[in-house]
Amino acid sequence: MAKIKLKWSAAVVMVGLLNVGARAEIIPELLGFKNVEITKVEPDGIRVSHKDGVAKIKFEQLPVEFRKRFAFDEKSAERYREETKQKQDASARLHEVIAALQEASFGLEGRILQVTDGGVLMIGGNFTLGRKVEKKVAEAVGRQLGTGTALSPESRTEYRFKTTWVQPSSYRGETLFVVCDTTGLTAGGRFSGIVFPAGTYSYDSVGGDRKTVEQWTTFPDMFTRREGLDDLPGWVIESIEKRLPGFQPIPRLPPEQGEASSGSVATGTGVVISDGSFIVTCHHVINGSKNVSVLAGSKTYPCLVVHSDEATDIAVLKLVDGKLPAAPINRMGADVGEAVFTMGFPNPEVQGTDLKLTDGSVSSLSGVRNDRTRMQITVPVQPGNSGGPLFNMKGQIIGIITSKLAAARALKESGSLPENVNYAVKATEWFSMLERAGCPDPVLGGGKAPLPDLVRRLRDSVVMVEAK
Repeated sequence: MAKIKLKWSAAVVMVGLLNVGARAEIIPELLGFKNVEITKVEPDGIRVSHKDGVAKIKFEQLPVEFRKRFAFDEKSAERYREETKQKQDASARLHEVIAALQEASFGLEGRILQVTDGGVLMIGGNFTLGRKVEKKVAEAVGRQLGTGTALSPESRTEYRFKTTWVQPSSYRGETLFVVCDTTGLTAGGRFSGIVFPAGTYSYDSVGGDRKTVEQWTTFPDMFTRREGLDDLPGWVIESIEKRLPGFQPIPRLPPEQGEASSGSVATGTGVVISDGSFIVTCHHVINGSKNVSVLAGSKTYPCLVVHSDEATDIAVLKLVDGKLPAAPINRMGADVGEAVFTMGFPNPEVQGTDLKLTDGSVSSLSGVRNDRTRMQITVPVQPGNSGGPLFNMKGQIIGIITSKLAAARALKESGSLPENVNYAVKATEWFSMLERAGCPDPVLGGGKAPLPDLVRRLRDSVVMVEAK
């Protein structure tokens, strides 16, 4: 076992790690790593950030003193490792099924012969099944424009785009049946959609013969259930639709009762984390919405809601396409009196859509009625700041802006109006849900800098959330 050099005691480290709101202590050297900060305690070890990156250290590598102080239990560690392996195996299986699903998806369009049995029957010669592929075809090559030199003639090649079909090699029949939503479909009408193989379908022909033909479906879960996967992530459907443009989109589940159906738009703020494709915001910003997107600069990015929790008032979004600069997270807490700031998009209809900065300090490590999931801050916030990041002066996210003390209620109960009493959900309360949302390890790091420098560093990680 490598020799462990500790210049600060393990007890000091524990105080920094386990006391809510205390700052994490820095260990000058541990197992050869420099400037080590413990970022997460797991049943089988600790995760640390250090001068050159991040690392996972198993408890077996640490002295007995550390194991006792972190309440290391060998059985719990073994159980945790087994559960982690099961999750990794399930993730690998998911990606195998996703690859098979994407490979099996095709576009179908043509004329309907008959609407029956929860689907449509289509006869060969009246439909096309395959993938549309756009190819750039040269229309005129090296056309002389009458000027230039012999070595460098001024010429131009004009191109046009031509759409061709690529037929699936697996399809051999002349007739097929498609399981689909038949609303609005009639015999003689047109069908267009993305389809997946779904076994066979038998029917009686006009002549009384029993025929069996290939069956396809617009519902991907009919395919994935055969592969042992019941819950298909929404981003997979989006990726398939992007591969097969020009067809009707894959059917979604109907909205649940109680979902917002009006055309109103709610706005809030969000912050980009992890690999640049995930965004944290507030549950109440997107709750009841059918379509969620974020505005970054002048570009709008559609999003999927991959996790939302009413109790913490936190939601995790995923960009359908593209990535944005991510901000680092510090889940170790804050101190009362610590300087903090937020950036966001308050009242965009009145104040405009430019990013707004407000700063202040942490005034308490609890919220209303000693709610330990919140911290009270003096940072001024307005409607539209909800979901925005609360940064420390290292440029690390330590919370998410969620609410302000209700003035009318406070006046009724205390006889006075509250002034600048606002709240943020501590990062310690929602950090664990990132893994459940499928979010890769968040970005660590950050460093002290003057506020204008921090704003320049972080402004591209803060986005406006639009929920319809």
